[in-house]
Amino acid sequence: MRTDLLLFLLFACFFVSGCGSAHEPLSGKVTFEDGSPLPKGEVIFVTDSFQAVGTIQEDGTYTVGSLGMADGLPPGTYRVYISEAVEHLGGDIDSPTEDKPLVAAKYTAADTSGLTCEVPAENNRFDITVTPPE
Repeated sequence: MRTDLLLFLLFACFFVSGCGSAHEPLSGKVTFEDGSPLPKGEVIFVTDSFQAVGTIQEDGTYTVGSLGMADGLPPGTYRVYISEAVEHLGGDIDSPTEDKPLVAAKYTAADTSGLTCEVPAENNRFDITVTPPE
């Protein structure tokens, strides 16, 4: 019986908060200033109480959602940053593998990236232009 009550409350929370409502998937493309795509990494959208992640594909495109890739993000203002955009350089038994960053360090944290996205109820595109490391 306690499990039934817990499931009911969980369902009610999703229904009342709007988490269960569908939004358009948010997608975009991450490119460098010359138009070439960032071929790997993650685009992360954060607020003070929420985080959503989209995986960057080889062509620079990504899609992000709140509970899954296809359900979009709730309206609001998001700080955006890039994670895991590194090239793994080969290593051997005597020397560890080294990671070479693909984007400037400022893009790797929400507080320094300078990227924000305003998601209204109908928005579904956010393209990002980044610079390589110096």
